[in-house]
Amino acid sequence: MNNVMEKGVLTMESGFLSVSKESAKSAAYVASAEGLSLAFGGQTILHDISFSIKSGKAVLLRGDNGSGKSTLLNILSGFLRPDKGRVS
Repeated sequence: MNNVMEKGVLTMESGFLSVSKESAKSAAYVASAEGLSLAFGGQTILHDISFSIKSGKAVLLRGDNGSGKSTLLNILSGFLRPDKGRVS
C-alpha cells in the first residue's frame, strides 16, 4: 500500500473532503497550501500537496496510519517546514 499523500487539491463538498486534480481557484480562504512536499530519511511523506480551505467550512483530514496527516498539520502550524511548496 502506498501511504504517500499524492498531488491533488483538497476541497469540501457536501460535508466530505475530496481530492481533485484541479488547481485551487481564488476565493476567501482561511488556509491554503501549494505544492507541499516533505521527505524524512529519504522516504517521501508528502508529495506536491495543494489545497485551499474556504472560510466557514469544516474540514476532516482522514487517512491510514503513516499517510502524512500529522506531518501535514505540523507544516500548517509552522512546527515543520516543507522541503518544497508554501503555506498561506
